[in-house]
This record gives sequence, structure tokens and C-alpha cells, in this order.
Amino acid sequence: MADRHWVGGTANWDATAGSKWSLTEGGASGEAVPTASDAVFLDAGSGAVTVTVSGSRVCLSLTCTGFTGTLAGTGGITISGSMLLVAGMGYTHTGTITFNATASLTSGGKTLAALTINTAAITV
Repeated sequence: MADRHWVGGTANWDATAGSKWSLTEGGASGEAVPTASDAVFLDAGSGAVTVTVSGSRVCLSLTCTGFTGTLAGTGGITISGSMLLVAGMGYTHTGTITFNATASLTSGGKTLAALTINTAAITV
């Protein structure tokens, strides 16, 4: 398991690593695209950018503490743990969020377009 912090500016969260991901908040880019065992962070170091989910993405968790940008796109996100959205961020994502393991969901007042829960153990 590794941490993946978005540092890619306004761009697509897709299968291309490029300069989008760092191991630390605001750190050097060039890390691999998150896998199902990686914790993803959109945070203050990400900036006020738009991260557009493209295609099917996976992560262990998705935490948006301090993020002032927007999570957008139509691609699905499969999460094996928790998701934390915050009031100060934008959320126009219309793809399906799928939880496939013991999970927690904090929506930050956001309306989720599509949600699939494949676990009996979720805290909302």
C-alpha cells in the first residue's frame, strides 16, 4: 500500500501516470497511477484544479481533506475502504462509486449520482 497525492493540475485521472501523482502532499510528481491497494488524496497540495475521472479507476481510499478543486467526470471509482468528501470542494462527478469492502462514506453534503455497495459493512 502506498499513498498517492494528486499534483497533476487540471487533468484526467486515467491510466497514464505522467506528472499527476506524488507520494506526498505537494511533492515531486512521477509516481504510478493508484491501484486498489493505494490511498488516494486530493488535498491542499493538489490546488484548486479539476480532476476528471476517466475510465474505471480503483483505490483503497479517497480522501479530499483540504481540497478546493473539483472532482468531475463520468468514469467509475471502485473503493476498497473509505471515501471522504468535504464541503469546500466541487463535485460534478456522475460516474458510479462502488464500495467493495468494509467502508465508510462521508459525503460532505455532496449528492452522489450513482452508488453501488458490495459490502454489508458500511458506515455512511
